[in-house]
Amino acid sequence: MEKMLKILLLSLLLSNSSILSQTSIAVIELQDKNISVNDASTLTERLRIELYKTGKFNVLERKDMVKILKEQKFQLSGCTSEECAVEIGQLIGVEQIVCGSVSKFGFKNMYSVNVKLVSVETGKIIRTATYDYEGAENRLLTYCMKNIAYQLAGLRLSEEYSSSLSNISKKKQSYTKMDSPFKITLGIDLGILSQLRNGNYISIWLGGSDNELGVRLRGLYAKKDIPQVFYRDGFGNGRVNGEYGLFLDYSQANFSGFWGGIGIVYLEMVVGHEKEVYKTDYELVSLAFSTGVMGRIISNLYINLWLDTHFFVIGEKEFKVGNQPFVHDDLGFDFSISLGWHF
Repeated sequence: MEKMLKILLLSLLLSNSSILSQTSIAVIELQDKNISVNDASTLTERLRIELYKTGKFNVLERKDMVKILKEQKFQLSGCTSEECAVEIGQLIGVEQIVCGSVSKFGFKNMYSVNVKLVSVETGKIIRTATYDYEGAENRLLTYCMKNIAYQLAGLRLSEEYSSSLSNISKKKQSYTKMDSPFKITLGIDLGILSQLRNGNYISIWLGGSDNELGVRLRGLYAKKDIPQVFYRDGFGNGRVNGEYGLFLDYSQANFSGFWGGIGIVYLEMVVGHEKEVYKTDYELVSLAFSTGVMGRIISNLYINLWLDTHFFVIGEKEFKVGNQPFVHDDLGFDFSISLGWHF
């Protein structure tokens, strides 16, 4: 029993000596510059907690500080200078006082935290701490305040924590890379299969690409025969005399690999029948969906395989070819292979 009492007494003595060795400090609300007052208040409270967790400081709680200053009839709001901070420290009876600011710059999430540890007795700055960060605001709470507290305590962050900060930095760099402006590109496609279908195909496009995504605005012109397999009931001799389209396409990085797009196409067409001498011209407008794959051959030269799906939304789809009634399908397909080059 006596041995247990000695151990308990020794523990109390060690605990008291640890408390006595701590420096008494208080933290004034961080000035808010381009951030909300509530956010600045939350960051200040987290800084108090992180300072306490360093084991170097005996931190006065905010409610106790406000109570003392209220009794002294001192207005805490508007206190931004070091002289004012020292005066507060003298009134509440702490050895050192922490003051500073947190700022946000421009439209991007760029933040800067600047904090000073000031001696109440001499009014001189003992230590400063800064932290600049670009990214989500919640990182200020989870990482920045601990970094600031360690700087003020003269401590080094653990390797594990430093590694986590390094990983965040790498992620931030990757986001910045992804968000970088697109590189503008001009390209042209010439159809191969269209030549075999007694026609031609040309597409000119303007787009931009980064390391993640490519976007392009594509215009096309084509004319070609329509394969007999697309007709039935004696109809045939079909041809597209003119195809004019405008598409918005999305592709993989640097315009290679799979891509897809949506556009509007105007078609001037003609169809015949085996029992009739004359053919009939007609016009259609379609909502078209394109999908394909672009494979690079050398440098910026590529081969493009694609398929168009047409939903015919405007135009006369029921008419006669001579005496033969013709009904055009609501859905149609087209395909091709082209060679392309982009600059």
